[in-house]
Amino acid sequence: MWDTFYLPLVLEAGREKMQKVFFGSRIQGDEWEIRCADKSVCYVLHSAYPLHGAQGHIIGAIGTFVDISVRKRMESALVRSRERFDLAVQGSKSGLWEWNLLTDEVYLSTQWKRMLGFSDEEFPNRIPSWHERIHPDDLKTMLRLSQEYWAKRISEFEIELRILHRDGTYRWIQMRGIALWDTSGRAYRFAGSHTDITDRKLYEAKVAEQVVLIQENTLALELQRAELMALNRRLEALATQDGLTGIKNHRALQEHLEAALQSSVRYGEPLSFMFLDVDDFKKYNDKYGHPAGDEVLRRVAKILQANVRNTDFVARYGGEEFAIVLTHTDMEGASEFGERLRKMIEEAPWPNPPVTVSIGISTRRDEVVERKQFVMEADIAMYASKGAGKNRTAHYDSLKTSLIRKH
Repeated sequence: MWDTFYLPLVLEAGREKMQKVFFGSRIQGDEWEIRCADKSVCYVLHSAYPLHGAQGHIIGAIGTFVDISVRKRMESALVRSRERFDLAVQGSKSGLWEWNLLTDEVYLSTQWKRMLGFSDEEFPNRIPSWHERIHPDDLKTMLRLSQEYWAKRISEFEIELRILHRDGTYRWIQMRGIALWDTSGRAYRFAGSHTDITDRKLYEAKVAEQVVLIQENTLALELQRAELMALNRRLEALATQDGLTGIKNHRALQEHLEAALQSSVRYGEPLSFMFLDVDDFKKYNDKYGHPAGDEVLRRVAKILQANVRNTDFVARYGGEEFAIVLTHTDMEGASEFGERLRKMIEEAPWPNPPVTVSIGISTRRDEVVERKQFVMEADIAMYASKGAGKNRTAHYDSLKTSLIRKH
């Protein structure tokens, strides 16, 4: 019987433990691997106790086997899921955390711990270990803000606080979080991210010092202060503005699209994304020169900016590609708007041969929750427009039936 059910590595240990039972030992809650009837590996929880006769002598043993295969497989799947999750965030600049408010269990990602100078094994996944490293003044504020958020008195949880690094210095961390509530409105899960903003805070502190010094100096230095503030504003604009066209750049687009996508997922509002690529732009550049090509990009940007709503977002994606985030816009509305833009650009008074664009559109479906997939679908639709002859508008959802519109 033993050879039939026990795996070779477990068989010998199992025999030894059972032999000890006949000498008075007990087996309590041992997890064993055994061979199931279909030859697969199963897991059982084994307990065994000596059976005593009327004279007190051991006359046998009694035991139980509880099948825990499902639990063990779920635990294994959870470990693999955690490993994939950690791998996905290792390249991120943000560390992730999760707090089960019912069980007080905490998950802190490897990157979260690295921000504070610890390896994964060196920093325990415990709330006290986390909170004791937060600056006392900031901890009070964070706890108060958490209570207000869980009580739904505020709609968003975000705070900048100081956390003690392993080297003894405090690092500035931007903490963001989102909670899950049960049907009674009670928060039961809290998760979010930590982003190290120490460099930014140091820069802000230096700017603040400069401002104070300028204010304390004579009136002659007031001009310098004004110039410094203007420079800071220009630097901030440059960080999110495309230098050639004056519209928002790729970085600003990614941040805006992520926020719009999360809002759409959370509230179920329609959201569409549009790619516009200037047709044959390289040939245009080669024939008429780069200054003429730059002027084409500037004029296309002006046409887009002049015809979107205040709630929409226009950006230069890169090269001759532009992108538009269309909030509260379904597939039909986005397709009609894309076609209007295509005509406007084609019919604009161009100094050289008419400029046209190929447009690809995606509209978020329930299963689309990642920015990468959302953008990829619009990109596929745009290339479908290119492949169908250019100067066209295509929607990703219509590609299955090859419905590419041209008028």
